[in-house]
Amino acid sequence: MCLGDFYLLEGQLSTLAYVNSNSQEVVVLNGQGETINTIPVATEYVGYPTIGPTAELFFYSADLSDTNLTPDQAALHRVAPPTTPAEVVASDPRLLLPHRFLDDTRLIASYLVTDSAWGLAVVDIMTGAIQPVTQWPNAVFVGVLPAESSTP
Repeated sequence: MCLGDFYLLEGQLSTLAYVNSNSQEVVVLNGQGETINTIPVATEYVGYPTIGPTAELFFYSADLSDTNLTPDQAALHRVAPPTTPAEVVASDPRLLLPHRFLDDTRLIASYLVTDSAWGLAVVDIMTGAIQPVTQWPNAVFVGVLPAESSTP
């Protein structure tokens, strides 16, 4: 089981998502712990359920390669609202695990820059565009500093 993310609404648990790895499903629960959606995923790997800043559920899936580090197929999925089927937001064999949202429409994810070096990419969840970010090869993602604010 891969415990995912949750969403609070007015201080109360609204939605919780996790991956049931025994059945390759993403399970979505409401605040009362009742299953409101079960999403079967027909790939070898499914993980990282994440609730975005606008309360949309995202998760990652991949078919793994036996010969190299690059998945044969990888995708980022969106489930919005949480009772609907999943839709593919972005698909690229070099796309790796999601990290966190940069803002309401952009997600930071790991990305294979070359077959032996990985970095980061910004995924536009509205268009599916993936923009690799130049950085030190094989660096570790730590976080994103917020833009400076004029308010103290």
